[in-house]
Amino acid sequence: MLRSWIKQFVRVSARGKFYTIVNILGLAFGLACTILILLWANYQSSFDEFHDDSSKILKVYEIQKYSNGYNLYTYSTPGPLAPFLRENYPEVTASVRFNNTSGVIGIGEKAFRDDMIGFTDSTFFDIFKVEFVSGSKDECLNDLRSIVLTEEFANKIFGNTDVVGESVRINGTLEFTISAIIKDYPKNSNIGFTCLVPFENMSDFGLSGLNEWGWNSHSTYIRINDLAMVNDLEVKFNQKYHELHPDSRTSFYYFPLERVRLYSPDPNSFSLIILVGLMVAIAGFVLLIASINFINLITARSANRAKEVGVRKVVGSSRKQLITQYFIESFLTTLASLAVAILIVDFVLPVFNQIIGMELQLSFNDFNLWIKILVVVLAVGFVSGIYPAFVLSSFQPASVLKGNMRSGAKNAGFRKAMVIIQFTLTIFMVVVTFYMFRQLKFISTKDIGMSRKNVFSIPFRNEMQSNYKSFISELRNVPGVSYATSVSDFPFRIGSSTSSIRWSGIDTTQSYLFTFTSSDEYLIETMGMEMAEGRFYSSQFPADTGCIVLNEEAAKIIGLSPIIGETITVWGQPKQVIGIIKNFNMSHISDKINPLFVWYGHDRARMVIVKSDSPFSETTMNGVSDVFEKFYPEYPFESTNFDDVYNRMYSAEKQTQTLFAYFAVLAIIISCMGLLSLAAFIAQQQRKSLVLRKIHGATVRQVLLILLGNFTKWVFISGLIALPLSYIFLRKLFADYVYHATFSWWIFAGALLASLFVAAVTVLYQAIKSSRVNPAEILRYE
Repeated sequence: MLRSWIKQFVRVSARGKFYTIVNILGLAFGLACTILILLWANYQSSFDEFHDDSSKILKVYEIQKYSNGYNLYTYSTPGPLAPFLRENYPEVTASVRFNNTSGVIGIGEKAFRDDMIGFTDSTFFDIFKVEFVSGSKDECLNDLRSIVLTEEFANKIFGNTDVVGESVRINGTLEFTISAIIKDYPKNSNIGFTCLVPFENMSDFGLSGLNEWGWNSHSTYIRINDLAMVNDLEVKFNQKYHELHPDSRTSFYYFPLERVRLYSPDPNSFSLIILVGLMVAIAGFVLLIASINFINLITARSANRAKEVGVRKVVGSSRKQLITQYFIESFLTTLASLAVAILIVDFVLPVFNQIIGMELQLSFNDFNLWIKILVVVLAVGFVSGIYPAFVLSSFQPASVLKGNMRSGAKNAGFRKAMVIIQFTLTIFMVVVTFYMFRQLKFISTKDIGMSRKNVFSIPFRNEMQSNYKSFISELRNVPGVSYATSVSDFPFRIGSSTSSIRWSGIDTTQSYLFTFTSSDEYLIETMGMEMAEGRFYSSQFPADTGCIVLNEEAAKIIGLSPIIGETITVWGQPKQVIGIIKNFNMSHISDKINPLFVWYGHDRARMVIVKSDSPFSETTMNGVSDVFEKFYPEYPFESTNFDDVYNRMYSAEKQTQTLFAYFAVLAIIISCMGLLSLAAFIAQQQRKSLVLRKIHGATVRQVLLILLGNFTKWVFISGLIALPLSYIFLRKLFADYVYHATFSWWIFAGALLASLFVAAVTVLYQAIKSSRVNPAEILRYE
């Protein structure tokens, strides 16, 4: 019986080659889209699962409570936390601190800049999985000047991995002895490093507060064998912590390491799982559009197979057998589409990887992925086949064999509904894509309160401080350089904050969180910022070392008027307010502008900013490089363009927009394929109607408008449904964005008009062909 059904499927497919190709290609594109998204989603959900008993590893986060009900969720924790947990709570089998910083690692005359120097404790190896190439766990990080290299990094600086016992130099002065070489972590790890050094060395890199409970700068991880004890541990530790620190508004909690990538402990913040869900929904939309094509074409051509159904029923076939046959045909079509989809994925995967910045591979050994694909294929085969199977098997032999069935007429309303659903999804995706383009343009052109054009930075380290003034002075004398200044953070990516700030009349029952950065006197000119009141720091006023500059938001919170000349206390030091900077975006534009103070001095500097009034020439860059090498020959010269850093902040938005654009185009193509084939079939069935219209005097133009109107009407109705849905979706998606592009009417009107135009062009050829039909040619055979 199965063999007979397969033969029947082959014969039917061969008779309607055009419709078979449309069905298979449509489903193949939809399945290819789904496979790509499943690959990406699988990768995102696999982070840190390679560790032994990874479900028992937890990352500590804080909730800091401030005024007006604001709660700050952060994974930055104090240095003493990990040892305290390990020593006082037996349910914590191991705990470790971890942090990253940048530095220059050298051997002999060679030096390499590295941004992934990891600082941690020897207990790192009790929590995380580590494979040793040479050396052993017992020998690692016990000596303060020991270092562990990854295999790839050892090959990079030595050319081989047989280097245990060798020494390396960090930042030109610190000597470390290599105690082990370990395998590199896979890319799906939240913890990244090229080397590991004992945590206590952080003080030699200019990082303070290692043993202070109020200094939150490090990640803390614990391993706990009984996950049922987590809640009890949280309660016990927070009680003890608040006994020791009664004035603290901070509480500590534990988050599963496996969930860190996709989920945020802050219920009000953006989580990657939202993007994963969005991408999976898009893949589902495209696949549904392809499935609708399949259903529409099968039901439209139902009368072509009506006689077959009638004959089969007359000779004894039951309805159950017919239903089974049509389901098998649906599954065979889906399997054929899967084969084509795999070829498409193999072809487009390099481009897809380039868009998302990953190295995904379609491996036949990934059973988890293929089980999901199999489930999708079965679901598509079932959904695509269920309506045609029950419709075709319901035909009555008497009606069919008497010729009383009109081709597809019974299901015309259903087909229209399917086309409307199809184009509703398509127009929805087009609107979202249009808005994403607008949002990216908004990001790139928005005035964030500073200039980032013709600006680059040079890494600056604590040990460079002694020559700072001479270095800055010579940089400013390089032809083409307008300004040079030092800062502790990128001005549009400031992440440091403190609540240790007081002023006259402060409500002592409240706690306020202030963002802060440091710079010398040239920040305003270099970054093109503006002062709202007072002045910025100046070397002409030696007393400025005892002063402070705020932003408008900070001045608003402090609430003193006039504020210039008032004294506020920061970290126990009284500072006189001398100026107010106009508000500028110091982080992602989805965030509100926080209260900020700028600390005067270069002692906290981590980079030097160089500014030009025009694009940097090769001569200028060479001049800056020469000055750097003159002062710091032991460090390789490197520069970072500010525009590049700013654009990287929005890489997720860029990737989302690009994927939306590709999938929207794919949805349009699939929808148009279905519309084209449906138009061809309907035009064929309406030949008599068109002939009669022409005999009664209808012009080619009138016939053309009738045919186009039938299809564009469906698309227009789809637009009326899709536009409000897309508006609601976009409002919800960007609800947490303080700044975003406006929802202009032309985005929605443009998407609808574009869809109407594409639909009209799609059926135009078939409409023209049908409108020019010669009545004699048709009636000759009637």
